[in-house]
Amino acid sequence: MSTKLPAAALLPFTLFFAVTCTTVIHRPGYCAFSGECGKNPEVTNPLVQSKVPCVYNEPAFTLPPAHMETLRSVCPMLYTAGQDTRVCCTQQQLRALDISMSMSKALLVRCPSCVRSFINLYCQNTCSPDQSLHVNVTRTRPVNVSGQPEEAVLEYSCYYDRHFADGSFNSCKDVRIPATGGLAIAPMCGRYGATLCNTERWLGFQGDTSNG
Repeated sequence: MSTKLPAAALLPFTLFFAVTCTTVIHRPGYCAFSGECGKNPEVTNPLVQSKVPCVYNEPAFTLPPAHMETLRSVCPMLYTAGQDTRVCCTQQQLRALDISMSMSKALLVRCPSCVRSFINLYCQNTCSPDQSLHVNVTRTRPVNVSGQPEEAVLEYSCYYDRHFADGSFNSCKDVRIPATGGLAIAPMCGRYGATLCNTERWLGFQGDTSNG
C-alpha cells in the first residue's frame, strides 16, 4: 500500500492475495477481474477458504435470474430489480463474499451504518459493474481452470474517493464488540490496533494476506 495520495485525492490500497498492469481498459461498465481461479497460493491456514479471481477486463454481465436473489441478499446496493442489473462477480464469488464478511459483520453488529459501509466496500471491489474504474490488477500467475488457460489475480490496487474512504472508516471506528466491550476496529487494523488506526491503515489491513 502506498501512503502517498495522488493529487486527485483518491485513496489507494493494495490487496495482496515485476508489477505489471493487466487492467488495460478502465471505463464504465467494464470489469478488472471475475470468477474463481483456484486457491490463493500466498495464504496459509486461512480463517475461510481463500480463492483468487481470474483476470477479466471485459464488459460487466447479467447474472442468471436464479442468482439475482443472492446478489440482492449479499450486495443489495448493486441490485436494481431489473434486467439491466450488471455485475462483475459470479454466483460462487457472491457466496464466498458472504462467508468472508460474516465474521466482520458479527463484530460490527451494534452499528448498522458501519455494517452497510463495510459491505458496500467489499461489494464495490468484487461486484461493481464499473469495477475497472477503481481497480487495477498488478500481479498475476498463469493457471489452468477446467482445462482452460487463465490468469489468476494475485495482487490488485483499489482507488477510493477520499470522502468515501473516510466515511466508511469513521462509521466503524467507534463501534464496540458486544461480548468484550472493546473497539471492533482494533482487530481490523492489525498491529496498529484501535489507538493508531486510521483510514489508510484500516483499508491496508483489509488487503493484507496475513489477516486470513
